[in-house]
Amino acid sequence: MMKANEAVKAATDIIKEAASQTSHNAATFATALAEYAAIVKAVKEDYNGKATVSIIREEHPELDFMDDEQIQEIINQGNEQEEQEMTRYEKIKEVLKNMDTREIISVYNEYCDAAGYMDNYIYSMDEFNEIMQGEDPWEIARCCYYGDFCPAHEYFRFNGYANAVSFDYAPGKRSGIDIEDIADYVDRTEDTLNCEAIEDLFDGIIVPF
Repeated sequence: MMKANEAVKAATDIIKEAASQTSHNAATFATALAEYAAIVKAVKEDYNGKATVSIIREEHPELDFMDDEQIQEIINQGNEQEEQEMTRYEKIKEVLKNMDTREIISVYNEYCDAAGYMDNYIYSMDEFNEIMQGEDPWEIARCCYYGDFCPAHEYFRFNGYANAVSFDYAPGKRSGIDIEDIADYVDRTEDTLNCEAIEDLFDGIIVPF
């Protein structure tokens, strides 16, 4: 596959030729748009989806005959192409990564229910007294002391040693949430875990897997 610079140059030559033939009319732009994908596919390889108009202009002066809107169209098409090339697993993972703390914890707890990992459940700190009800005071002190627990945090869970670990944000190491595990489960089982965002994703995927 051609590197970005080679593909940009090749596609630019074609666009310039079309532009010189018909002074920026509809046919010109139709031809140019047809070549955008070739440019962006290579640009995407080098910029990892982080290309901006200013970056493209700085590193590819051969595109100076285009205005900002046209260059942005190149970038947009590249992003769309990347999304289309993503597997369902990758799309699920992206949905999970874009969730806030409350959303990902809700999905994670649904995952724990479905996969039989109830010992990994995450609780709100407001539930602490209820969860610890009936426990020996020494046992409560022990699990907090030997864990990593702060009552000022929003959430807590129990680690593999039954010690309490608290945190404010998820996902993250302290939360114990592994987005890849959840995404793999959803992809394999097609269980949307009562999550509207995942349901919307499945509704939008029309290619069978």
